[in-house]
Amino acid sequence: MCIAQDLKIACVKIDEDLIRKNRLCWGERDNSKYKCGGEINDLKTINEVIIILIEVLYRLLRWRVWIP
Repeated sequence: MCIAQDLKIACVKIDEDLIRKNRLCWGERDNSKYKCGGEINDLKTINEVIIILIEVLYRLLRWRVWIP
């Protein structure tokens, strides 16, 4: 995965394990902001979220959304 326009500078592979190290939680609304409500322990939900996050990252790169 390349996260910069210059491929020599920022080419990395999306590492699923790195994404899994992050804490996933249920969102709760606090007035007009969202905050972490409680940690997600359901493996099925975690796996679905990881797959979606990886797909989002690949699409952002493919569509080059950072280019004005």
